[in-house]
Formats: sequence, structure tokens, C-alpha cells
Amino acid sequence: MPLNRKVDVERVLREVDPDDVRPDLRAALDGTDLLQRYFRINATRSLMILKRYKGHEKSASQQQVSSEMLLGFARDLEEFSVMEETYREILEDRLAVDAIETFAAAVQAGTHHVSVTRVPSPSPRAFGLATLMASDVVLAEDESAVLQEFHDRVMAEIDGDGDDVTVDSGD
Repeated sequence: MPLNRKVDVERVLREVDPDDVRPDLRAALDGTDLLQRYFRINATRSLMILKRYKGHEKSASQQQVSSEMLLGFARDLEEFSVMEETYREILEDRLAVDAIETFAAAVQAGTHHVSVTRVPSPSPRAFGLATLMASDVVLAEDESAVLQEFHDRVMAEIDGDGDDVTVDSGD
């Protein structure tokens, strides 16, 4: 979560209704680059967008423009198969919505508990997310410095955790 927002993550996760996960995620995808990218792929698969026609090849940018135009029309159609496949592919194949629903149901039933642990720097696994968030709010010329600072903090955290570890080389 952005540092300038105070969100009770535990409460939010406890209040997620498993029946609302799919429609909420679907609504959250509207207008995202992810939706546009997968729609273009599915529109190409369904031959709504042609890469080549009569010996002429369309550039990626021309295909993207065609895709954005088609996406605008497809949003207004109910149960349009290419749009439905796009949502299905993202929700089920990429976001594993069934696992999210299962987790939300377990939290709501009390069989899983959520706890939040705050750390002074992002973990190596969260480093990419932290840098993406920071790059959105930082001027382009300062982005490199912020990324370097995140990297330094992660490396310091790793080095700090490694002080107590002895590695036997087997000699």
C-alpha cells in the first residue's frame, strides 16, 4: 500500500465477501493496460484484428489502435465472447480467482487468519512492486536515485540478516 494511505489491510481482507471477489476483480480490470493487452491478443486470435492482409503487414502500434477501437465497442456489448474470454483468461489463468475466493472464504470462516507485519524496507520479492509504486510518484530524473535507494535498503537488510549465519564450505 502507498505509504501516504492508511489502510487497515486486516479489516479489508476480513470483510471481503467470497461471492464478490470475481465481480470486484472484473470491475477493477476496467481501463487497465492488462485488459487492453489481453483483449488485443484475444481479438487477434479470433481474427478481429489481422496482422497481415493482402500481403501488407500491420505494425504493432496499428494493431493496438485497432484493438482500442474494438475494445470501446466490445465494452457496450453484453456477453461478447472475445471480451468474456479476455476476462476469463485474466481472472482464472493469471489471477487464480478460484484460489482468491477459497482464501477469502477461509478468512471469513475463521480458518485462516490475517496479520500484517511492517518492515523498514521491501523484501527482495516485493522490491519490484515497491519500485513500480515509487516510479509513479517520482520525477523521471529522480527515479534512478529512488530505485538505487530501495536497492541499497534491501541489500542492507539482507546483509544485516546474514550477520548471524555461518556458511561451512566443506573444507
